Amino acid sequence: MKKLLLCLTVALLSAACGSDGNDPPVEEKLSIKQTSYDVAQQGATIQVDISSNAAVDVDMPDVDWVRVSTNRGLVSTESVKYYDILENENPDPRDATIVFTTSTKRREVAISQKRKDIIVADLPPSLELPCEETTLDFDVEHNVELNIYIPPAARSWIMQNEIGTRSGVETTSLSFTINANDTPRDRAGFITISNGRTNQSISISQSRYTSSDYTENGDVTVLQSAQEGNGINIAIIGDGFTDRDIASGWYMEIMERGIEHFFAIEPHKSFRHLYNVYAITAVSENQFINNDSNTALEINFGSGTSMGSDEKRCLNYTKMAISEDNIDETLLIVVVNSAEYKGTCSWNYPTLPGSHSGGFARAHQSLARNDNEFKVILQHECGHGFAKLQDEYIYDDNKGMIPNSTINSWQITQSSYGWYKNVDFTSVPAQVRWAKYLSDPYYLAQGMGVYEGGMGTYGFGKGVWRPTENSMMRYNNAPFNAPSREAIYYRIHKLALGSSWEYNHADFVTWDKAHSPIFGGVAARQAGSGVRKAVTDHSPPIIFPYSWREALDK
Repeated sequence: MKKLLLCLTVALLSAACGSDGNDPPVEEKLSIKQTSYDVAQQGATIQVDISSNAAVDVDMPDVDWVRVSTNRGLVSTESVKYYDILENENPDPRDATIVFTTSTKRREVAISQKRKDIIVADLPPSLELPCEETTLDFDVEHNVELNIYIPPAARSWIMQNEIGTRSGVETTSLSFTINANDTPRDRAGFITISNGRTNQSISISQSRYTSSDYTENGDVTVLQSAQEGNGINIAIIGDGFTDRDIASGWYMEIMERGIEHFFAIEPHKSFRHLYNVYAITAVSENQFINNDSNTALEINFGSGTSMGSDEKRCLNYTKMAISEDNIDETLLIVVVNSAEYKGTCSWNYPTLPGSHSGGFARAHQSLARNDNEFKVILQHECGHGFAKLQDEYIYDDNKGMIPNSTINSWQITQSSYGWYKNVDFTSVPAQVRWAKYLSDPYYLAQGMGVYEGGMGTYGFGKGVWRPTENSMMRYNNAPFNAPSREAIYYRIHKLALGSSWEYNHADFVTWDKAHSPIFGGVAARQAGSGVRKAVTDHSPPIIFPYSWREALDK
């Protein structure tokens, strides 16, 4: 024990009273106001109050964590002493005693300090994990009961396999499963091991899947070859599909399913044998479409159902399957790996004018929420892309009158390129583009007429007319109407049989009556009969006022 000499001034009562020095000696007194201190693990400064009528010696404990205070603001006196208790960095509690003595008296001050709560995980404070499922096994050294906390947002992918809830100084093994990241983005979470006072957190970041194998990128698979004629070229490609989607066969399954949907509707169905069909493999870095994803065609989502792609990339992929001489007449079907309901078609002006709806087209559609939605989006958008048909719906808030300048512009494209054969800008039955059907009882029974409203996503509901109340180009829950079927029939034969083929309306009607399905039921036969839309209206087609060759030079 270290000794410190405490000198106290004792009043000499005998002198004050006039003592002659023969009185008995005064009894020594020594008292301590507080004789025990419980100190927190973080440490503290304690104050010891002393009362004595004699000199007091102080024996300090032989430890380095109890010291005479060096705090300049705390000055010890003969009756008040200050001691610093240092922070306890050990996993065990600790005790010490300060002894105060006079020549005849002894008093002790007991000091007890709480232990440091120990939670030490055998892992770095942060982990960066790949997208694949990972198991984390690690040990935790602790002297407290363990509680595990995972934030709610991460509980779907950070799964606890085992938890230790033991006390005492020991080691507990813990295990967690980090599920595979099949989401569109990188994600982050954490595991906190705590007892309420002490904790250790492990931050976990997990990357989304990124393709590494691009060896099949650009591969072309011939799905079918034309059995007759020149061959009508269509190609199908996917975006947002990774190398593992290609390796598993899922990519090609989607491509084949998309082509089956294309040929599931007339007139494509009856003339399937005239088509060349190619599937082009496009490996995307990321599987999903969002602002920070990288995909082969750089698909981007706009408002509503709109979306687009990088024009040059689409053309360069198309050139892997189709010769440049035939791209002007090619339809590229773009299937986007997304569950959102999206569909937008775009096309270029053809290199040369013509009556058969030319111009390189890209029909974009998402996989949507189910296969039926995928099918009807594809059939609708390919109605735009293949035959350059217009939308036949209007938005409820788009009921304005179409300006004459817009009418003139669209009529020029109708006459120059054979586009928009399913809408007109007159309501006179004898003058509309489908007037020949209005005297045929067969087509009248299908609901053929003159119905105001169409091209509505451009902002106009008046001044444009459509042939039927409902059709594939309106609510997607009915076949193409007769003028649309005629436009498709016309283009099929022009492409397959060449310029020598001459259109004969009677021949089409004969074929159509033999192959057209029951059209639209009662709802399609009468205007205002309560036709209900099956799906959301699509975004309008986007027309680029230049050829595909000019697009490559931009």
